Amino acid sequence: GSIERRRQFLSDLLHSLPVPIYLASNSPRRHVLRVLSALGLRDVEYEGIITPDSYYCDGANGATGGDEYYPTKRLPELYYKTILDRYNPIGNGGEGEGSRIVLLDDSKFNIDKASDVGIMGIHVNNIATANGTTTTTTTTVEEAIAIFLGHIEPAGRLLGSYQSTNDDDNDDDDDAGGETPITTDYAA
Repeated sequence: GSIERRRQFLSDLLHSLPVPIYLASNSPRRHVLRVLSALGLRDVEYEGIITPDSYYCDGANGATGGDEYYPTKRLPELYYKTILDRYNPIGNGGEGEGSRIVLLDDSKFNIDKASDVGIMGIHVNNIATANGTTTTTTTTVEEAIAIFLGHIEPAGRLLGSYQSTNDDDNDDDDDAGGETPITTDYAA
């Protein structure tokens, strides 16, 4: 039915993206892999899957002697370290300096935290309550990817300082080797 068609469309879309895809979730890796299998998305070639239990940091945050450390999206400088080291959105020198990294997430909090380390965000499918007012964001993962690629206008669905890839005012899109990694949280 329609659910299977949507799964196939999303799988085809992810397979066709011309940029690296990282999957980031605060859920354990084992759960993420089960969800990806259930969604029919496990065969997508992700550049990486980032989960709190995918880290083993000797000396991280005071851990010593090989202690395990489990950062979440609340600590973006540690959680996204793999992506930040490779693509360097803030421009501190090195490979990928000045690359744009875009996070698709259902949590405004996660997008706000990621923006602290230079990651831009697109808010997907979420219901948020602030000051007694409930707001529903109806951007799907597919729409967010289309916004990221510059195929549709954001229509107020963005958070952070994201610029679409075909924005005529942004002439430096290809400064960092043409790779703009995209990180998504659809498996959480």
